[in-house]
Amino acid sequence: MGDSRRFDASINVNPEWGDPIETYEFTKLTKIKETVVYPEAEVLLECGKVGVYNGEFGSITTKQAKTLARNFATEKTFVKATSSEDPNLRSFAAEGVGNVFATDSILSAIMAAPRALYSWDLIVTKQNGQIWIDRRTSRFDGVTVNENSSEPPDNNETDALNLPTRLSQEAITCQQNFSQQVLSKGKFHTFDDPSPFSSDSSLAPVGYRYISMPIGEKYKVIIRSEIDACKPLADGQVQHLSIKTLNEYDPKITGDWRKRIDIQRSGVFATELKNNAFKIQRWALQALFADVPSIIVGYITRQQQKDASVHSILSVQSYTPQSLLSQMSVNLNQMWSALQLILDRVSSEQDGKYLLYKEAAVSNLKLYKIPSSVQPEATTEAIAATSGLQILK
Repeated sequence: MGDSRRFDASINVNPEWGDPIETYEFTKLTKIKETVVYPEAEVLLECGKVGVYNGEFGSITTKQAKTLARNFATEKTFVKATSSEDPNLRSFAAEGVGNVFATDSILSAIMAAPRALYSWDLIVTKQNGQIWIDRRTSRFDGVTVNENSSEPPDNNETDALNLPTRLSQEAITCQQNFSQQVLSKGKFHTFDDPSPFSSDSSLAPVGYRYISMPIGEKYKVIIRSEIDACKPLADGQVQHLSIKTLNEYDPKITGDWRKRIDIQRSGVFATELKNNAFKIQRWALQALFADVPSIIVGYITRQQQKDASVHSILSVQSYTPQSLLSQMSVNLNQMWSALQLILDRVSSEQDGKYLLYKEAAVSNLKLYKIPSSVQPEATTEAIAATSGLQILK
């Protein structure tokens, strides 16, 4: 990989924090003894609403490519509240339902961490017998591009458009636009309970599924997972869906999707699995948490290589989370056992705040004891203050 590559650190580790209280080497986490059997989930709550997927998008080919919409990312508000900002998670905690609280995005990152290259960090708070895991900044919910390729984008890129942060922002915008473009206009499926964040029409429709999953005898993990859309079934029921995008920014790297994707689809996806292993494993885990049987993936490419603002949809494919995890040789029991190992270490410490840190290009996670003044970013409240949304308490 070479020493000339430069990647951003998600946080500057303060020397006053001292040495990490624990370091988890990925070589050991991926070989950890299986002490946890993948647990059965108990559904606690389903709320919010989702749009209805327009199946016509599944027939897109390169000859009938569609231009990706550009307006939804600016017209809609996409809320990504961290764990401690979620009023439903706070209610479950107050009622004594569970003792570990996290979002699907957070847990999937911890469990897929051995595939991560870029840097990220999480705040872990132990208080009164409960453990809360929060992302510290909204950067954590970014979408990486080609993170796992043999030559991943780094800060030495000569083209500013292809810096990791710029590619991430482009990918987020594409995913937001695609997730709304593929919905049938004016058609929704509403869950029994309202969204915990807002019923404002400017909010992108999202369904939330809260589940309880036991890890051994000590922990009951309460997870908020997301549902992006649904597809009506013949029996009147609906199938929940997850909607994602893969991005091509340089045809030389991907082999040019316009030439390959219609005739070598499996080869294209095999390359994406290799180049975006961390991201795709997270998608599959999040779909499992939400009990979503199908992940709809749009293949998005720039219409002009030097213009990151206009894109085409070349293909839309459907994958099951189980097939993705199988192709990636993922051992679910091992991942839950690794999570239990981290929770056990936090449980053995005094009440307080801890930082779980993934350093860029380093194959481990480090756990630091940090001052209580280090806080997660109040993203939801900031969105409410600037957009006029009512955040339900």
